Amino acid sequence: MNGNQTDPLADTHPVPPAPDPGDPGLIRQPDGIPPRYEVRRRLGSGSFGEVFYAWDRRLERAVCVKVLRKDVLGDGKGDEAKQRFLREAQAAARLQHRHIVTVHDVVEQDGRLAIIMEYVEGETLRDLMQRRGPLDVPTAVRIIGQIGSALAFAHAGGVIHRDLKPANVFLAQDGTVKLGDFGTARVMDKATLTHSDSLIGTPAYMAPEMIRGESVDGRTDIYALGCMAYEMIAGQRPFTDPNLVTVLFQVMHEPPPSLRQRVPDVPAWLDAAVAKAMAKSPADRQQRVEALLADLGAEVPTAGTDIRPAVPTRARWKWAAVAAVAAAAATACWWVFWSGSPRPVAVAIMPFVNETGQSEFNFVTQGLAAELSRLYPVSGAVSVVPIGDLAQGPVRPEEVLKASRARGADFIQSGRLLTRAGTIELEYRLMSTAGSRLWTDRIPLSAGNLQTMVRQVYRQNMTWLDLPPANPEMEINPTAYELYLKGIGKIQDMSHGEAGAFEEAKAFLERGLQIEPSVTLYAGLAELHFQAVNTWNSLEPDSLSYSRYYLEKGRSLQPDYGPLLRLSVLLDIQQGRMEEAMQTLVEQFRADRLELMQFNQAATIFRLNGDHEAASALIQYALSLYPDHDFIRLSLVRNLTQTGRTTEARKMLEKLLRDSPQYYFVRLDYIRLAMMSGDIGTADRLVKNMPELLPSRAIRHQVACLQGDCAPFDPSERFRRVAKLDYDLSLVMAECFSMSGQTDEAMKFMQQTVDIGFTDWSYFDRNPLLANVRRTPEYQTLRKQGLVNQRSRRLRERALIQPVLDQYQIVLPPATALN
Repeated sequence: MNGNQTDPLADTHPVPPAPDPGDPGLIRQPDGIPPRYEVRRRLGSGSFGEVFYAWDRRLERAVCVKVLRKDVLGDGKGDEAKQRFLREAQAAARLQHRHIVTVHDVVEQDGRLAIIMEYVEGETLRDLMQRRGPLDVPTAVRIIGQIGSALAFAHAGGVIHRDLKPANVFLAQDGTVKLGDFGTARVMDKATLTHSDSLIGTPAYMAPEMIRGESVDGRTDIYALGCMAYEMIAGQRPFTDPNLVTVLFQVMHEPPPSLRQRVPDVPAWLDAAVAKAMAKSPADRQQRVEALLADLGAEVPTAGTDIRPAVPTRARWKWAAVAAVAAAAATACWWVFWSGSPRPVAVAIMPFVNETGQSEFNFVTQGLAAELSRLYPVSGAVSVVPIGDLAQGPVRPEEVLKASRARGADFIQSGRLLTRAGTIELEYRLMSTAGSRLWTDRIPLSAGNLQTMVRQVYRQNMTWLDLPPANPEMEINPTAYELYLKGIGKIQDMSHGEAGAFEEAKAFLERGLQIEPSVTLYAGLAELHFQAVNTWNSLEPDSLSYSRYYLEKGRSLQPDYGPLLRLSVLLDIQQGRMEEAMQTLVEQFRADRLELMQFNQAATIFRLNGDHEAASALIQYALSLYPDHDFIRLSLVRNLTQTGRTTEARKMLEKLLRDSPQYYFVRLDYIRLAMMSGDIGTADRLVKNMPELLPSRAIRHQVACLQGDCAPFDPSERFRRVAKLDYDLSLVMAECFSMSGQTDEAMKFMQQTVDIGFTDWSYFDRNPLLANVRRTPEYQTLRKQGLVNQRSRRLRERALIQPVLDQYQIVLPPATALN
């Protein structure tokens, strides 16, 4: 870090919850919106309107404005569009209710209508379900209770919604649920309405009578409410076929799978209540919304009742997430505090930057970011998402957001040191990856007591996240702590290839340890030596042994120290101690310390031993927690590759490349897969732009061999040394020697690969880059014994993790499938 760097998030300000009317507008005032409503941001668009965030100058309040789009006014349909748009406003305006988005006014400018609506902070139910997966029953029922309250009020006023769906349900900051988008609503005439419009609504939630064009009434909304209850609890819609025509047919003629088929522990009464709501005939459903709520055991909230989602028994965390987008009918922006998360909050930590111009403070910003990465997971409530590769060059805020989302992050932490009025201050901020919520604070730099300052930052962040901080660690000597910060900051520099960073980090940490032998310093040294191998910068042949030594010393002081438990798993996997790694993972699961990569780490253990069915089940579960996390998706790619499903793997890699084009391992795996598929041209084109890292050099040799220019492979001593400590690199070395016809050397690295714990013989047998070495009798001998060991190891690993699988209801194929 240096004083010339700038914080990429320093000037990234999401939509403020209470905007300052003096702030400059962020976009040109759109046509159709009167100047009274100063538009700040465009939120999105639907089939008829565009949605904007705006400031009402006259009443000095934030509003959302939905303006009729220009393109729907053409082709002679302008009057029809205006009538539907006005109908939405009129239907909603007559419904003044706690759980319905309030319409303030309808205005017309330049021939275009605009609806002025309540500004609600939160997110949609659709966003919540996409991110969190199935909701626990108490939470789902309480949400349904509030939606039902809104519907009951609307029905009593003669209004049916006709387009109920999760995207039209908003969850506000105080736990209140609000129903919006009455764009397809109708006023009932005597209890029913003849449906004469074209097909209106969302097919997955449309009642059969709507599809058939028959009369509709309040029971049509009850059907949709039943579908939403089903989806919240099951994690998927009643009918999931991608073909629209098929879904419409199923809605009219086929019963959906029962809720208990998809969630076996759902109570029978709940299954029956939801099934009744989704009956094909309106006469067979609950006849009033209140009856459905009674069947579900949901309280119908009255005005002023604050109902929040219930916290499940196992849940130990609360989390906060932010969104500032608009769905097709969304007319609000939103913010929600949510309880009962099935996983910890995921935070991506950007490197803090020093903007003081004084390089002697670089260690503070470097060390602080690294120290927060250590502190966050201690309680088990927060996982840290690695995005350190973004620190290697200037990045735009949108790149930070994109990368953080791709890694599964809910929030981004950033900060900077700056000088104000002669005082050096630390400004730190926490922002949602949805970009619509930002907390920030500033404190004076306490150079004499950095540990207190770091803890203050940590506690404030946990407060913002509405999470309990971990118990404070015993303070260590201030000088030792300063050396510790300098050391862990240099670990970051080492991972970015800075010359001499390893030696500097080692010197700082060892000096700190001499002053005070604390678990903090031992953890720093263990991490340093592990990362020296993990980033291919190992300068000592016994780096992993040193890492193990310091890890054990630290655990002797504090056996349950979170950072060392996580490192223990990684170190065991790196050294081929797969069963020990699995045992540590199981202990963490049992202690309810669910963290970002644990399921993926367990999947890696299975994958390396060729148990691809087990690996796939765990990867899929990890993806259910972090659906956009590119490293977990890369694990799925590797599992597919090792099973020979290269076409699927390549398609996934192409998407990963689009999402994360700078992610080194994605590019590396794509080149390897291209070579294995015979696409030498693609491999050659991509390898030329790879960074000068050890795997890149090996891959270039492999591409040259496939092009007919295969010189003897002669890796450096450093390359050989690091490969002895890394199963992936060891296999690459075996491939290189095999392709060059140096089968004796290839066998040495095959043996080494197996010793480290990579024992997927089915993959080795089909890997075209190992063709030469497979012909040797030595390979066949190693393979024969390896298959025996592989089978017994699979059974032991499955037995170790079975209690966790039972706990999380993950089903693996039976062991007989391994034969």
